[in-house]
Amino acid sequence: MLGSNVHDRAASSLLAAVSLFGMYGVYNRFVGLEFGVFSQFFTRSLLVAILVAIIFFLYKRSDWIAVNRKHFLLMIPWGLAGVVTGCMQFTAIQHLPIGTVIMVHYAGTIISGYVVGWFFFSEMINLKKTYALLCVGTGLSIIYFTSQTIGLNWFVTIGLIGGLANGFWTSYSKRFSTIYSVVQLLFIDALMKTLLVFPIVVIIGDAIPRISGSVPWIAILAFACTQILAVQFAIYGFKHLEAQVATIILPLEVVLASIYGYFFFGEVLPLSILTAGVLIILGFWVSHLSNTNVYGIRFLRRPW
Repeated sequence: MLGSNVHDRAASSLLAAVSLFGMYGVYNRFVGLEFGVFSQFFTRSLLVAILVAIIFFLYKRSDWIAVNRKHFLLMIPWGLAGVVTGCMQFTAIQHLPIGTVIMVHYAGTIISGYVVGWFFFSEMINLKKTYALLCVGTGLSIIYFTSQTIGLNWFVTIGLIGGLANGFWTSYSKRFSTIYSVVQLLFIDALMKTLLVFPIVVIIGDAIPRISGSVPWIAILAFACTQILAVQFAIYGFKHLEAQVATIILPLEVVLASIYGYFFFGEVLPLSILTAGVLIILGFWVSHLSNTNVYGIRFLRRPW
């Protein structure tokens, strides 16, 4: 009975994480009413770093490990990939339906994850992954040539670049995700992105709006809190669920993001985009259903 209860709580926890991940696009759209591309990313990363530092100081001080110089150097391209992901996705979501952007994001993450796995970790591109790439490639082609995105393909490409960067960010984290605690990595990631983006904000004059109770400020604070909470839910879910079950739950983010887009902004996706989404989700399932090494990788999936 205890095992069943733990399993149910883990499944509920992962569903909660996916539900929160799906809200990222909504937050980005509201934040975009006042913030620029880089100012929003700087502000959110700084908020996450401050909040996680407080959590660390109060509850997790014993988990802190001094960062090895070699690992610090490895984390620089990791942080840069996170910056590219966040800024590209923010830009795409201002111009495309949220559900479409999340589909493209998943496609780019899958493709890039294979490339990084092959290049850095000698992971083979087997028949299963080839089938997955065919599904993803077909889905992307449909999105590029459907009537809803004709004329907006530049923003589809921007969203795809964000997904490719996210695939690098996710897979590359395997180089140190087993050494440092999740909370410490979340702090390091947020702090590094804050420091990397700050010079850009200053140089281009991407001013941060005056602090107020406006919708964008409420959204960016909620975004930062949601990011921290979603990671914690995801960690618990992956820790106590079989990889196959977790993999079935994860793509629900695409469905929920599309529902949120309709609920908040009245976005209706045409049948062609929905078909593309099914193919991309199918590609994700094909590539992961027999993968038992999801935990330790996927809990760090969201840099944006």
